[in-house]
Amino acid sequence: MARILVVSPDEAVRKTLMRLVTRRGHEGGASVSTARYVKTRLRESWDAALIDVSARSDEGLAALSIAHQRDPSLPIAAIDSGGDSPGLDRLARALRLGAVEFMRMPIDRLDAAALMERLSL
Repeated sequence: MARILVVSPDEAVRKTLMRLVTRRGHEGGASVSTARYVKTRLRESWDAALIDVSARSDEGLAALSIAHQRDPSLPIAAIDSGGDSPGLDRLARALRLGAVEFMRMPIDRLDAAALMERLSL
């Protein structure tokens, strides 16, 4: 069982991702995207992180950067929860900031299983 941090400013997105994490048998922890909350949650030990980097704001990219700086070995998946298309620029920024995976919602059980496998969980 892995410990996976889920980060999103959107409560519905956090709940959806947490459900996917726990259904795969992992332990999840949730955080909003603000730097203060992410820094607090990163004091704990995590095996991976799913971070919402939707185009609504740059909070997700900032959270991703903080997570990667705190633990460069932490596997991070950048999640696009919908709305405006992130485009190649947002994807490139997420990857430059430390994401090793990128996935768009909606994510079903099979997508979640494949993502967890790619994160080596």
